Amino acid sequence: MFLRRILTLIIASLTVASPTLASERLVLKMRSAGDRPAASLSAGSLSRLRNLKRAFHPANKQLAAKLGLDRWYVADCPGDRAEAVRALKYEKAVESAAAVGTVRLALTPNDPQFLTQWALNNTGYPSGIAGADIHAEEAWDITTGSSSVTVAVIDTGIDAAHPEFAGRIVAGYNFVKDNSNTDDDHGHGTNCAGIVGAAGNNNTNISGILWDCRLMPVKVVASNGNGENVWLADGVIWAVDNGADVISMSLVVDEDEEDVDVIISAVAYATASGVPIAAAMGNDSSDRVRLPAAIPSVIAVTATTRTDARAGFANYGPHIDVGAPGLDVLTTARGGGTVNFSGTSAATPHVAAICALVLAVDPSVTPARMQELIRQGADDITPYGFDTYTGTGRVNAHRTLLALQDSTPPSTPGVLDSGRYTTNPNSLSFSWTASSDPESGILLYEYAIGTASDPTSVRSWSSAGTGLDFTAVGLSLATGETYYVSVRAKSGVQAVSEAGVSDGIMYAFPVATIGQTRSMANGTYVTILGRTATACFPDRFWITDPDRAAALAVDGLASVGQGEVVTVAGRLETEGCLRLLKDPEVLVLSSAPVPASLGMAQATLGGESIGSVIAGVTGGAGLNNIGTLVRVAGKVHNSAAQDFYLDDGSALTGFGGQPGVRVLTSGFVTPGDGAFLSVTGILECETHEGVTKPVVRIRSDLDVVAL
Repeated sequence: MFLRRILTLIIASLTVASPTLASERLVLKMRSAGDRPAASLSAGSLSRLRNLKRAFHPANKQLAAKLGLDRWYVADCPGDRAEAVRALKYEKAVESAAAVGTVRLALTPNDPQFLTQWALNNTGYPSGIAGADIHAEEAWDITTGSSSVTVAVIDTGIDAAHPEFAGRIVAGYNFVKDNSNTDDDHGHGTNCAGIVGAAGNNNTNISGILWDCRLMPVKVVASNGNGENVWLADGVIWAVDNGADVISMSLVVDEDEEDVDVIISAVAYATASGVPIAAAMGNDSSDRVRLPAAIPSVIAVTATTRTDARAGFANYGPHIDVGAPGLDVLTTARGGGTVNFSGTSAATPHVAAICALVLAVDPSVTPARMQELIRQGADDITPYGFDTYTGTGRVNAHRTLLALQDSTPPSTPGVLDSGRYTTNPNSLSFSWTASSDPESGILLYEYAIGTASDPTSVRSWSSAGTGLDFTAVGLSLATGETYYVSVRAKSGVQAVSEAGVSDGIMYAFPVATIGQTRSMANGTYVTILGRTATACFPDRFWITDPDRAAALAVDGLASVGQGEVVTVAGRLETEGCLRLLKDPEVLVLSSAPVPASLGMAQATLGGESIGSVIAGVTGGAGLNNIGTLVRVAGKVHNSAAQDFYLDDGSALTGFGGQPGVRVLTSGFVTPGDGAFLSVTGILECETHEGVTKPVVRIRSDLDVVAL
């Protein structure tokens, strides 16, 4: 069974009873424009209907047909409406059928009254924050509006006799009575109209945001606060067809009620016709989704206070665009004079009026561009950046007009290389080159931190201030993940540049000693602080702990000299019988003497494996000394251009059964067989046919001394 939909009109300071409509009506949508109800419906369905007629008569027939507005019909239903809806459901030509929904006036909070127009110029007295307003005075230096711009207030009508509206009201329509009498018999519409366009600079009562605009009253709500969704939709279409340039709707429709398509279609007609719409989000103090504010093309408005906070009663949610003053806003009262007005109903006319200021400067602005300008021009309020409570912030009329005049975004900042690794998972320092914006300058920079697939996964866009460097804190970087820092600039009108992006950065766990790495798995990223380089070769260099209990090879050619103290970061891997730090980043700290070599016999070279990471060295005894700077002595044999064997009489053999340890010379020296030598070098290892043996690799010809 189709459910009855309730539409709600937000209003200040009023509680109303449940709606009672003068006539019981149905709204139905045919499947195609060719399906005429009188010819397509069965006799049984037709017998339940009276006064069956087309719901809307848009001037733009082509657009109306495209949006399906020509398929909507309304009819009186004097009998059982639920039974009539059930019968219509079975008609092949009917796409949808429902009881006409109602519009009612809603309860708004009873808040303290402040008889000042803080919304236009907040001085902070007595309990506000100076500047927490829409910056109307600065905007008026650019424009006070134009008599060629018409704002339609779709509401309860407007009190045309109020002196603040003298000579400003254009013809409207009353969809409640189906006539042209748009006098406000309730007061809510007059409250909204005063915020938009009470006469300014006339020494009477208050000033509206627009001094020179036209106001179009479109009445869709009766004196008791009741109305129909069809009236609301028809009111939108009528306003568009009769010259409205902006539409203000302090009305809400529950999206979870049945068949909101009639409202969506009417809004689509207005948007496609170039008419921007501002609508209230509602006063439920919840994230309840309500239309028309939730329609993406509509500017969704919540209410803010004189301290730039969301009003406690105001709705919020991801469909929000901006906030606007909505608590104790001084405005026009039905019958004359002024009254304090609260609710998202009060907030919405502020936004509609700013739209009209924009059109007074540039009538060509489209609804989509208008929505961008309103969002861009807003002053960001806590929390930082877009949020579901205040959107992009509290509207700022002056900045919105400036944004209209400055459409060029700032240049892109370049994020400087801050290193491939960081030792702190909780903070990250970075810097960037300056951006420029000739029109309005740079307001500030923003940063985000995340992965390549999700650039804001660690830190969403946040302020980095006005400088050119920043340290982000409170992070939680995981090991083994590559992160990127993005930086973008905001101009004085809050236009955002393209983001500059850093090179990849990884958190590499800092270890106190090289010995700790022996138990770590391959693929672990680590940072080793302040270790001395004991040997430097074209393909790697070696570092050692101060007590020389452990050493590690750092892969790749680096500008490091023997004896230099370095901090290195990279990925632990095992290649053959060697443990290496791959993809390293090296920072030279200072210089120090190279530790003296340790004299060893062949029997003590190599040793057992380190856990399961590096194979043991065949024939070795005791500790694994791979990477240690050692000194061995003995008799040379099998000397060649790149290596020779040195036998100290330990009865151990190298590859091919050769007695002694193999010495790698890399062409530095070629000693004669039979010579007795002392050799200093780094103890490395090689594996052939599953057998691992120690080898000594000299650093220069000075490492070979005749005995």
